[in-house]
Amino acid sequence: MADSKTQFNVTWPVGDQTWKEVTDIPSITRYRLYPITHIFYSYQLDFTNSVNLDFIFYDQSGDRYTKSTFVNGDHSVHYKSDDPTILLVKAEEPGGI
Repeated sequence: MADSKTQFNVTWPVGDQTWKEVTDIPSITRYRLYPITHIFYSYQLDFTNSVNLDFIFYDQSGDRYTKSTFVNGDHSVHYKSDDPTILLVKAEEPGGI
């Protein structure tokens, strides 16, 4: 990865299905985090990446959610949490998680 910084503090609260622009993470261009109705999951995090990396998202409760991206574009992570706001994003070289 061209940028040596791989850990980013963010505040991504649960909202609606509107895309939000990301300017502080070089490899993610936008995201949206919203509640869903599902038997196992309560939230869906969608994001668009511009660099093929593995991503780890940490929510306010300290839980982590991982997504490997083999292509650039839109990706989704589904999860259940008592405190779902995303506070930290880590980006690693593929195969790192």
